[in-house]
Amino acid sequence: MRQEYMIKFFPRDKWNQFLKEMVQTNKTEFSAIILDFDFQVGGGDIQRQVEKIQRLARSINGKNAKIYLSSRAWEVWMCMHNCPYTKPFVSQDVLNKDVASDYEKNQEWYRKNEEDLKSTLNDAVNNARLSRGITMSNSPIQNLVTQLPNYEDSFVLNELANIGTFTYIDFLIEDLNNYCI
Repeated sequence: MRQEYMIKFFPRDKWNQFLKEMVQTNKTEFSAIILDFDFQVGGGDIQRQVEKIQRLARSINGKNAKIYLSSRAWEVWMCMHNCPYTKPFVSQDVLNKDVASDYEKNQEWYRKNEEDLKSTLNDAVNNARLSRGITMSNSPIQNLVTQLPNYEDSFVLNELANIGTFTYIDFLIEDLNNYCI
């Protein structure tokens, strides 16, 4: 049975508003929190970014909510539609070109490419796992290839910040399939 859902977007400058809304969220409502997150933002103050994610994780503790992180950008997930993407981040322009030569972060591009994206969704899910397996192979958090991180753990978050290019959007796709279908 399909469930109703609502999507809300909160840009970086609305972080506090988002946290306040999460605190007020009903415990039975499912909330999927997608972080398109760059640990290096703001002059490379990784510890500050870690603390922001920890604060978010604490605010959803005990609620029917999950955090899905894509680092350094949403486009890392988009690249997974093409292949297991493991390139170190160079610039947003380079990452955008890796998605597609005509990629633009707007509704028109997504609508134009909707059928292609749908047809490669299973590939993207598999490629995201393969990519994490490669990028985390020599890391003390190798177990996070097949499970979502504990976002309250500063050690885990600092390790993720060092890895740089990864995505957990594949878990979101699986959860949405289970929740909405």
